[in-house]
Amino acid sequence: MTKKLNDLLKKLDALYKEANLPCKKCPDTNLFGRGCCYGCMSSNGFFELDHIRRSQNRTKQLNNLKEKYKFDLRLGFFEEGKGCKLPRAERSTLCNKYFCLECSVPNEYEIRTVCKEITIEKEKLDMIY
Repeated sequence: MTKKLNDLLKKLDALYKEANLPCKKCPDTNLFGRGCCYGCMSSNGFFELDHIRRSQNRTKQLNNLKEKYKFDLRLGFFEEGKGCKLPRAERSTLCNKYFCLECSVPNEYEIRTVCKEITIEKEKLDMIY
């Protein structure tokens, strides 16, 4: 991981803390208690699969994440009562920039901008996003 990517991830963490996200409602909302994370298993953690399929290295990265964080065949990377098992740095771009309609996010534009920069850096490093 480069210094630039590391700095962007730290900035994203700070923005999420400032926005007080994820909102307290998320794990307890409908969709079987998984809220926004409901489709995690069927979508392989919401990673860009077309991007992953074009590279054996990226396919290996996804498989390593699944093994390391014990991807569940029913819940994906979601852990009941806790939320996402993946640290923010290893989550998909979609997960990092998604806000449900219940959330009021004053710095949403800034968060989405940093997520775009993170995606660009990960692409340069042949990392999954």
